[in-house]
Amino acid sequence: MKSLSDERFILIADIGSTTTKGLLLELKEGKYYFKAISNAPTTVERPYEDVNIGLNNAVKLLEEKSGMSLTGPAGEITVPFLATSSAGGGLQMLVFGLTKSETGKAAEATAYGAGAVITGSFAVDDGMLEMEKMRMIREIHPDMILMAGGIDGGGVWGTLRQAELLALAEPRSKFMPEEQIPLVFCGNVEAREFVKDILGDHFHIHTTENIRPDFEHFNFDPVRDKIHQLFMENVMENAPGYKNVKKAVAGDILPTPAGVELILKAYHESHKENMLLVDMGGATTDIFSCVNSNISRTVSANIGMSYSLSNVLKEAGSEKISANLCGLLNEDDIRNYISNKTLNPEYIPQSRGERFIELSCAAEGIRIAWEHHIGMNYQVSKMGNLDKRRKALAEHKLCPFEEVFNLSADNGVLFQLSHINRIIGAGGVISSSENAEDVIFMLNEGFSPVGITELYVDKHFKSPQTGMLSLI
Repeated sequence: MKSLSDERFILIADIGSTTTKGLLLELKEGKYYFKAISNAPTTVERPYEDVNIGLNNAVKLLEEKSGMSLTGPAGEITVPFLATSSAGGGLQMLVFGLTKSETGKAAEATAYGAGAVITGSFAVDDGMLEMEKMRMIREIHPDMILMAGGIDGGGVWGTLRQAELLALAEPRSKFMPEEQIPLVFCGNVEAREFVKDILGDHFHIHTTENIRPDFEHFNFDPVRDKIHQLFMENVMENAPGYKNVKKAVAGDILPTPAGVELILKAYHESHKENMLLVDMGGATTDIFSCVNSNISRTVSANIGMSYSLSNVLKEAGSEKISANLCGLLNEDDIRNYISNKTLNPEYIPQSRGERFIELSCAAEGIRIAWEHHIGMNYQVSKMGNLDKRRKALAEHKLCPFEEVFNLSADNGVLFQLSHINRIIGAGGVISSSENAEDVIFMLNEGFSPVGITELYVDKHFKSPQTGMLSLI
């Protein structure tokens, strides 16, 4: 990306699934300041099917707020323009691993780290009937497929069986069903040519180094880089209106989660603090952890505050949601409100009771997503654990993040959850809160922080745009 560090104004847009957020920055005395912020509905679905409509609306609002002209006679953006995006549901990925508890989890962690939403995850030992598995694969319409399987030099049969089922199922892309879906193979090098032979006529095949070359090491970066490259070259190219956006931007369009990861990593390098960030949306909840400069991300796909609110009730149970309300509302009131909100996802709480129900659901949703985040990291850390233990001189109880992030400090003190310095909240239910007590309740009850922890709110969710800014 070319340097824009001497430009007086920079426009950065985050084209989200529901909202396009514009951010105008102004350079003053060597530092960038927020000049104006705007929000407009994203236009990626019918009848519009062109993200440029929502983007242009966001830019017009920036012009009104800043009093500046940012577009030319033909509507083109005239200041340097950058973008991140999760429109159309973000990067939706189908994941295959050899075993559910080993390479399957490693492949999921890789997909999450690359900014993907996993629409399906399959393994040889997932317990599903093959015909049922093929039906599910065919009904999923991913942007990309990730296939892992086995250490280098290991067996290949299971991976090839997965490839055969995938070839028979013939899934199609949601935006361009006539085009072949990109497939990244990051498994056993011995299986590469066989996978190409089986799937080469059905998918665009790309290979990278194995994400787990042996029992002791992980190698996530090469495949994540390849996913980002294919996201730009294929997914963004096919999404409605993105060809014009790509022509207008001064650099690559990044997946929104990748922008968040960039700013968290930059902040850690500057302040040496360990952080968590939760982005709670209507349908999903993302949690990012930045610990000793290592980034991890998980997506709880059915935990959200509108479309997925009934699932929060199902996962948490009415007893826990009611307990947070100290008996102020009965169970029928709670269930009725949650059911109505699921049917009317744009509804805004009108009374104190409705607001308290949403706060309680948000806290429980964050707790579920946080347990998922810890569980994902711990499951990855357990891979090859016996082989690692055989080499250890002494045993100790592992922190969930310890092995996957190699978190031993220079002084030999092992990382503990109390070493997390700050928690950042984002997303509608957190950002729109009128008082600090509500935010403290949601983040504190959701994460149960240990030790001294500072709580913050990214009120306008500028993390993706500032992450993009960090590249220049």
